[in-house]
Amino acid sequence: MKTLILSFLTILFFVGCVSSYNTSTLYIAPYKAKCVGVAPMKCLKVKKQKDDKWQLFYSNIKGFKFEEGNQYIIKVKKEKRENVPADASSIIYNLVEIIEKKPINN
Repeated sequence: MKTLILSFLTILFFVGCVSSYNTSTLYIAPYKAKCVGVAPMKCLKVKKQKDDKWQLFYSNIKGFKFEEGNQYIIKVKKEKRENVPADASSIIYNLVEIIEKKPINN
């Protein structure tokens, strides 16, 4: 019985590690920036840590609706994309949760 419980807990531990490996927290600036992908467009500005510098984010985040003027902290799940087009990211980002949404007055 102890072996069964220990085995079950070990499996839960590894499943937790795998699922947390595929998730990331992103800080999103309240305003998009001009950028150039295939054509000129507006990109989200994101960072992975609070004290990092803003980076342009060229991909979409499925399930996330950006509202200008709001700063966000979100959790996303990253998935590898199969058969990646030449002009696309090899990663698909899916919204897991909005941790914080805060209006920013400029």
